Amino acid sequence: RQQVSSMILMSSLRRIDPNFSIMKEAKREVLEDVMDIEKTKKVVKGIEDGTIKLVEMDNRIPSPFGFNIALQGHLDVMKIEDKHEFLRRMHQMVLAKISGQEPERVRAKDFIKPVERNAFKEQLKREAWNLKRTPRFAKAEIVRIIEGAREDIDPRFLDGVKKYRDEIEKGWPEELRKFIFTVLDDLKTGDFSYQQYWDEENAQKQLEADELQRKLVDQLIVGAKKTKLDVLVRNDLFRMIEGEKDKFRGETLKWLKEFASKPVHKAWGDDIAKFILRKSEELA
Repeated sequence: RQQVSSMILMSSLRRIDPNFSIMKEAKREVLEDVMDIEKTKKVVKGIEDGTIKLVEMDNRIPSPFGFNIALQGHLDVMKIEDKHEFLRRMHQMVLAKISGQEPERVRAKDFIKPVERNAFKEQLKREAWNLKRTPRFAKAEIVRIIEGAREDIDPRFLDGVKKYRDEIEKGWPEELRKFIFTVLDDLKTGDFSYQQYWDEENAQKQLEADELQRKLVDQLIVGAKKTKLDVLVRNDLFRMIEGEKDKFRGETLKWLKEFASKPVHKAWGDDIAKFILRKSEELA
């Protein structure tokens, strides 16, 4: 909603004067105060002429200068208090690293419940035993790994996974395939744990959900602008994207009904169109 309001304000100012003083000052503040464009030019020039050397370092903890980059993928959908907590924990990681302690890993917030984890294990076992064109000893090894075995794995199984990786990619169930490849990669380092696997799965799902939400917002902005959608209806749609379930205006519900009864206008992207149609059914 803030993004939409800013777009409206910017458009109004440009119509008044392309060189409106507030816009000029905002641009100057960004380039000079925040970015420090002059020193940036010196750094770029130093890199180009070789007086500044670039060194690539592999570090899983970003420096304080990189916190905003780490946040970039979540800014549009993360609540202010969550963003502050994220930055606070990232800062603690840096302090722990400086003091020589083992920093606590910043993980995804939502974790699969124990009951769901057990069900997940059982699902993987069923998928393993139902594999086609797979030797029985290989199925047994997969089940052992699912149950937690990490040593004395049959070398024939490990060799077979490497040899037939392409076939596994195409023919095995997705969850089982991802699990096995994750286990094999981590067995080399001895770092595998179910908790880590579930954390990474949850983090990936959250990233996918965030990406879809950003896509919906972007497509809504474009579609609303091209169809000159009422601002109040637009705000209700933003609320729906954010996950709100009720207390929408009557005008919005009427618009949803009309949207579903007509061919979809080409101004609406596929994702936002499907989202709106789904909401029209839910709120009918």
